Amino acid sequence: MQKGAVRILSWPAKSSGAPACNRNEVAVFWSFMGMTGETGVPGAVGATGLKGDTGAKGDTGAGYATTSTSSVSVGSGPRAFTVPTALGYTIGSRVRAASSANVANYVEGVVTSYVGTTLAVNVDTFGGSGTHADWLINLAGGPGLQGDAGATGLSGASWTALSTTSTTYVTNLASSPASVTVNTLTTKTVLVHLFTSCTSSGNDTGCFMSFAASEGLTQSASDNFGVGQSRGTGSGRLVSGGGTFMVTITADTTFTPAFKSFTAGTATFNYSSMIVQVIG
Repeated sequence: MQKGAVRILSWPAKSSGAPACNRNEVAVFWSFMGMTGETGVPGAVGATGLKGDTGAKGDTGAGYATTSTSSVSVGSGPRAFTVPTALGYTIGSRVRAASSANVANYVEGVVTSYVGTTLAVNVDTFGGSGTHADWLINLAGGPGLQGDAGATGLSGASWTALSTTSTTYVTNLASSPASVTVNTLTTKTVLVHLFTSCTSSGNDTGCFMSFAASEGLTQSASDNFGVGQSRGTGSGRLVSGGGTFMVTITADTTFTPAFKSFTAGTATFNYSSMIVQVIG
């Protein structure tokens, strides 16, 4: 009998074909079943499991750095190198091959094919010269984008020869160098550099360049502060010279170049310059 069942036996009569049992037996079965209870609260999440073992190291990928003993000349155009198989180069890769003896000898370009042990490169950049068989080969960076065009430079200065027939120093001739002003509130030492190249119209004419100063230094142009030659060597003969003169100024001072012909005649100054330098 199942747990929780009650058996009462009673049977009123025995009939043909009825099961054999005691008279007055009646079989009654009761079974009791309770109602389904509510679902319980979920249990707490279990602790994280232990970290698994590190997997095996993967295979090494295809590389690029290699060497070649192919005899190849430095220059532009198609070049071929014998290299190991299974490198990572593909068509379009940029590669540089440099001589291990002197990396200034190199070729660089784009891979056009890589079949078996032959690496073909169309060289568009190279350096050095000669034929080499000690190549170090690797990937190369592609050329960068072209930069913006720079600003247009200033026009160069033009020079027109100046001339004078005056035997005393004159200033402000056409095309003469500009005056230079030094601004200062204290005493300064200044160097005045003069350079000239001149010709005379005849023998014993001569040509000189000097400078005058005003304001912080009052000084007239003179041969004591001049460069040139007192006796020309004839028409078309060139006289070149230069000199540096040290002066002291006490305030703002303007320096002006001055020119003269030493004696009667024409002095032509093909080139002249004046540089004023404050040194202390």
